[in-house]
Amino acid sequence: MALTNEDLQAIASLMDEKLKPINEKLEILEIKQDVTSRKLEDINFRLTSLEYTNKKEFAKINDEVDTLIAVLEAKDILPKQA
Repeated sequence: MALTNEDLQAIASLMDEKLKPINEKLEILEIKQDVTSRKLEDINFRLTSLEYTNKKEFAKINDEVDTLIAVLEAKDILPKQA
């Protein structure tokens, strides 16, 4: 018993209808994955920016502390370090 072209088309149509909800769910998952990926990229950028700013600010604070120590040592308020 051979299937006719019409039978094959009917089977294909039925399969398309059965797969349609799955395809829609996959499309939704792809969109959610894209949104999540963009959020992660944004978080990564913000973290990198925060790290850069922190390093810059800590370097500035360290310079200020070194200057303060030098001034206090020069005024004999703080004993000079070896």
